[in-house]
Amino acid sequence: MTRRIFASLDGRNDVKARVGRPTEPGIQPVIILRAYIKPLAMTASALQEKLSNAQTPVYVDINDDEIVLNPQCVEPEELELLIETLHRALKLEYEVEP
Repeated sequence: MTRRIFASLDGRNDVKARVGRPTEPGIQPVIILRAYIKPLAMTASALQEKLSNAQTPVYVDINDDEIVLNPQCVEPEELELLIETLHRALKLEYEVEP
């Protein structure tokens, strides 16, 4: 799932994305790959807020200037909706969802 999220961002010039694992221990397993996404046209906090306020909220962590998507609780059938929500939130002129 993480690689699919990463691939969906390929070719966008408004983000830098990478796949990786956390470098510090936490309560979530480090064996699960995460998508680290650095928005270039807004802050990570602004993107986090847009995602959490979306019609279908997406909750992400922030690591420095990147958001961190952990697919641990995402079901396979939810992946495309998550990707669509991410791409919509990356737009500078954010559309309010009905």
